[in-house]
Amino acid sequence: MIIKAGTKIVIATYAGLGGTDNMAAYILQEDWSEDQLSDYAWQEGVQWAESYGIYPPSENDEYDDIDPENISEHIEGWWELYDELKHSGKCSFGSGVEFHPL
Repeated sequence: MIIKAGTKIVIATYAGLGGTDNMAAYILQEDWSEDQLSDYAWQEGVQWAESYGIYPPSENDEYDDIDPENISEHIEGWWELYDELKHSGKCSFGSGVEFHPL
């Protein structure tokens, strides 16, 4: 399914540890497929976790030099259509929700 330009979404990320969840609001600047948004959200989740020094398990040698305690299978990144009642308190900055272009 295609998500049309102008649609408001949120991308939620979780680094695999309590208190490391995050949510940001976006407005699409072009059409995206659901798969593209899912891939983008997952990469955002990985980058968010890496900011905490946490890395996903890897099937290649990318993280071989990382302490195993810093590897987590619980990293998450997902997207949802924006719902004011559900998301406004989690994406609010000062006077309201700030939608970033994507």
